[in-house]
Amino acid sequence: MPVLGIETSSGRISYVEQGRGPVALFVHGALLNSHLWRHQLEELADVRRSIALDLAHGDTEIAPDQAAGALAITTTTAGVSWLLSALLPSRKMIDTRVPVSSEDSQPPSLHL
Repeated sequence: MPVLGIETSSGRISYVEQGRGPVALFVHGALLNSHLWRHQLEELADVRRSIALDLAHGDTEIAPDQAAGALAITTTTAGVSWLLSALLPSRKMIDTRVPVSSEDSQPPSLHL
């Protein structure tokens, strides 16, 4: 899977995506990256457009004029929602019945 990216004022946020259909968003926790979700993206490719974000890890690049914590936008619900909006401006392919996936013990909370 090629690594893609979206530019923000804090730097370039990397992500990978695979498949077609309604979107399923995958979010990793601390010290991990989108590689965590590679098997899920492959398995869902026939039924979902799966997007796995790199939140300040992996191939994500912090802008030279930003501190390491600058990408904290990506760790908040509002930040992830903003990134998803940037990736899917029309939001026509978002199925709000599909939860955002996270490997953390707490279930994710993101209203699309």
